[in-house]
Amino acid sequence: MGGGRAACVAGAAAFTPLVFLSAADPPVFRVASAASAVTAARARAAASRGAALAARRAADFKEIRVGAAATDHDAATRLARAAALVAKGWRVKLTVPVPRGVGRADAYKRLEKAAAEAASFADVGPLNAGGVGKRIQGGGLPPPSVMLAPPGGGARAVGAKGGGASGGSA
Repeated sequence: MGGGRAACVAGAAAFTPLVFLSAADPPVFRVASAASAVTAARARAAASRGAALAARRAADFKEIRVGAAATDHDAATRLARAAALVAKGWRVKLTVPVPRGVGRADAYKRLEKAAAEAASFADVGPLNAGGVGKRIQGGGLPPPSVMLAPPGGGARAVGAKGGGASGGSA
C-alpha cells in the first residue's frame, strides 16, 4: 500500500502508518497500532541483546580465585560457582594466588586438584605454572591458573587467548 493510502486508512482507524520496507520502490507501508510497533521494537532489541551477550561470553572470561591455603569446602564452593558459569556458556579462569608464607608448589597442587575436579563439568586447558620466565608489574611471577570452557565447544577453544579488559591467556 502506498504512503498516501496508508495515511488515509490509518487516520480513519486511529492507527499509525509505519514504514515496512523503505528500500522498496515505492516504499511499502504497514498500518499498525503504536502498541504493536513498540512490542516489535522491544522484541528486536531483546534479540540483539541476546546475540551481544553470546558474543561477549565467547570472547571474554570470568576469573575465580581459589586460595592455596583454602579449605576443601571453600574450594568446592568456588568450583560450584565455576560450574554454574560454565553451564551458562562462560569461559572461566581458575587462579590460585600465591601469598607470602605459602609455597608455589602448594598453590600448584591446589590448582591440579581443582582442575581434576573441574574436568567433570568443563573442558580443561593446560595448566599454567605461573608464567615461567615471565615477570609481571611489581617484579613477581603471575599466579598459576587454568582455563575452563563449556564442554563440546560451547565457547571458544580452551587454549585460545581471551579477550576483554583483562586480556588473559590460557
